[in-house]
Amino acid sequence: MNINFGHENFVKITFFSLLAVFSILLMIIVLTSMPYRSKASANTLTLKIKVQGVHKPYEQLKARVDFYDGPNKVFEQPEVIFVYKDGVFSGDIILQSGFNFTKPYALFIKPVNYVGRIFCTVGLTGDKCHTPGFFFLTSGSVADLTGQIFMGGDLTPPNGKVDALDMSLIMKNLGKLTTNTTQNTDINNDSITDVVDYSLALYSLKNNAVDDVINLTAPIQPTVTLQPTATPSITPTPAPTRTPTPTPTLVHTSNPFGVMISGDTNQIKTQTALKLGAVYYRPISVFLDKWTGTCGECDAAVSGGLRLALTIRANGGGPGIPTTPPTDWDNYKNVLSQVVDKYKPEILIIENEENSAALFYNGTTQQYLEELRVGCQVAHQKGIKCSNGGLVSKLVVILVSQSYQPNASKADDYLKRALTPEDYNSVVASIGSSVWLSQIQKGQDLLAGYRSSGADFVNFHWYQANMETLSEAVSYLKTSSGLPAITNEVGQQGNTDPIQVSNVMKKIVELRLPYAVWFSMDTNPPDGARALNETNGTLRSNGDAYAQFIKGNF
Repeated sequence: MNINFGHENFVKITFFSLLAVFSILLMIIVLTSMPYRSKASANTLTLKIKVQGVHKPYEQLKARVDFYDGPNKVFEQPEVIFVYKDGVFSGDIILQSGFNFTKPYALFIKPVNYVGRIFCTVGLTGDKCHTPGFFFLTSGSVADLTGQIFMGGDLTPPNGKVDALDMSLIMKNLGKLTTNTTQNTDINNDSITDVVDYSLALYSLKNNAVDDVINLTAPIQPTVTLQPTATPSITPTPAPTRTPTPTPTLVHTSNPFGVMISGDTNQIKTQTALKLGAVYYRPISVFLDKWTGTCGECDAAVSGGLRLALTIRANGGGPGIPTTPPTDWDNYKNVLSQVVDKYKPEILIIENEENSAALFYNGTTQQYLEELRVGCQVAHQKGIKCSNGGLVSKLVVILVSQSYQPNASKADDYLKRALTPEDYNSVVASIGSSVWLSQIQKGQDLLAGYRSSGADFVNFHWYQANMETLSEAVSYLKTSSGLPAITNEVGQQGNTDPIQVSNVMKKIVELRLPYAVWFSMDTNPPDGARALNETNGTLRSNGDAYAQFIKGNF
């Protein structure tokens, strides 16, 4: 008996061991036979949407997706399959070779049996969508459009609205299974046309649900071209004079420049901004906890025809009195709504230099991103663009340098090109310290979270003189965040060199930054920021260069 029992155990152990080995081999075969698709290799755009109705996991929904670069439709995906999971429908589009990843796009999405919607950004849709704003990455992009709900009832063949014909077709098929009808009137895809489908369509009809009107204009895409200049004639002069070598003139479609400016009065600030040729104006930050219903500097700028690049802070004060993260979100949204309703800024900036805990924002990355999410939600509800407060200039340099690792030589070369010798020595001395590592981690985490928090742009500050390092910084920021770059604070430190001003402005236009606000204030002499003007409004030599660049190019 004992021998037989042992033999039976041996047979069982052998059988199950072989079965386990076979299962593992089968799993390996299945996994290795599945096509591996990374975002980098597939150029995948993932869209997330919400539609009316209650849906079941893994339910499928078909939709047409059109890409616009302005008035023109440049690409169409006639049938994208969306799959329902975790409360949203997600669909992937493979952007084929030849797709232009350098241009911004608007998306028109038309699910089967639903009205279509146009999106310029996550928050700018419908009649607020005028200029394409989505930038997609070759490494893969995700557009979370679940803030808007698609209304059901525009049955196939669609006519762009929910009307009496749609209602009559649903009534005709009430109680019929989808397989027994020639007209697909099952809006919520539960295999039967019933009172739920009728209710969805009736709700849409009562709310005049129609396809969004596509009324797009070309985005700000300044193109650098050479404009011929007349050859100067040679004429005698009383004494030889040195004249600058003629340089090509840039040709653009829109002026991206604004100022944050010093002045003896708000009126002088506005007049000086206009004298400089700025179209955008950044006033001193509006503090929500101190809001009394008005902002004198904002009033003067708006009266002068300037558009506001408005920074709001939840609380705190000037440098050294940082914002503490808000906790009463209802009050925050209420006061912020009052500010936005009153001044209707061109763009709303949430806080200032959010990575600078000692000076401007004393909170964690997660706390800041939550404030950014809430602030952008308020802005988008009112058709206003929104962005982060602006990463500190030196941190941007460090992040770009770090991105070149493990090529230490390339990383060090970038630091040397971007920083002054004094700043370079200071930065190099801190490499590897806890402060260095925490700043890099915070910067990387912020960049990774801006887009999902609702920002339309990645905003950074810049005071470095080397033009090529600016190009590298913008490229890094766009790639790391998945957003187009802007700067609401760019300037020069320790000098008023007019050539530096002209070169920086030229590079900004070449890089196609849609907003660039020059910081025109004197701070921390002699090495701090230097203004374009005196406080009485008189332009300095660098201010003259700023004004001449705008006059000659826009």
